[in-house]
Amino acid sequence: MFPFIYLGEGQQNTLKPDDAGGVTEIYPFKEFNDQVNGQLSGLVKLEGQPVFGVDVIAYSGDEPVVSAITREDGTYRIHGVPAGDYTLRAQLISPSNVNLAPSIATDFHSQYHVEVAKGVTPNPGLSTDAAVITVEAGKRRGNVNFDLVSATTPDFFEPNDSSGQATTLATDSTRMIHQFYTSGDSDWVRFTGAKGVNYQLVTDNLSFFADPVMQLYASDGVTLLNSNDDVNVSAGNYAARIGFTPAVDGTYFVRLTDSAGYFGGGTNFEFSILEAAKAGLDANYDGSVDVNDLLLLGTRWHADDEANPVKESDLLSVREKTLLELLDILTR
Repeated sequence: MFPFIYLGEGQQNTLKPDDAGGVTEIYPFKEFNDQVNGQLSGLVKLEGQPVFGVDVIAYSGDEPVVSAITREDGTYRIHGVPAGDYTLRAQLISPSNVNLAPSIATDFHSQYHVEVAKGVTPNPGLSTDAAVITVEAGKRRGNVNFDLVSATTPDFFEPNDSSGQATTLATDSTRMIHQFYTSGDSDWVRFTGAKGVNYQLVTDNLSFFADPVMQLYASDGVTLLNSNDDVNVSAGNYAARIGFTPAVDGTYFVRLTDSAGYFGGGTNFEFSILEAAKAGLDANYDGSVDVNDLLLLGTRWHADDEANPVKESDLLSVREKTLLELLDILTR
């Protein structure tokens, strides 16, 4: 956007969709947008009242693409949205912007945009219940509205304060938005684990006060198997993650808390469980699938299988498939 050429490293950068959206807003070019981009707009209310300063983010799959902040009347419009399918989420804006105006909303639960169908009540905190919004080039999709709830009320999965009340979650990367709404609040989740399958338990998209702690429990809901607080504090990554390969089939439990005991607005984060690898890819059985497994499997590339003799061509085919699956996981 500068009227001169900068010959440094920045010249190699490419515009991301949110950059293009901002340029489109400042320098609208109708012919280009009619061919490539569309728009999203709507109204955000908190307990029935329009709210200012809520960040509305459009996601393509798990990736945030573009966003906009609501005006004082609660409306928003996102320009420069590439044609495609999106889910939308309402979130607190970043801490660097919180003090822009005293009326910016911070006391609410982050949630997905949902659409109520006849006989079906979707959960605004569950990614699989989020409405899929299709954006067409040259057109504006309006009325993508949010009805937010106060952060002092229970989140969308309460009561879930014990293993007996744990919310069941699929191991297919379905995302849950958790937010601690009162002092001492903890959220419990249960999932079904299969022997020898590697699972990645992940917190992500942390709000600015969030610092989740994750504890993994056995089927009795009492025996602690593993715990994690911060992925990398020195890099500013306060997310909690655990890699887990069950020794037996069964139900397992996850307890989520905040390390500093914070609650209310700004403590929300997403939690998901991914079935990362089939049995056999966790070659060293350390509970995670990583480069060490790749090295170990590589050393077995030409090993003879005397117990189960097969043709060399078939053996290589099986090993190639295993290594390719592992490489796919490591490069995601």
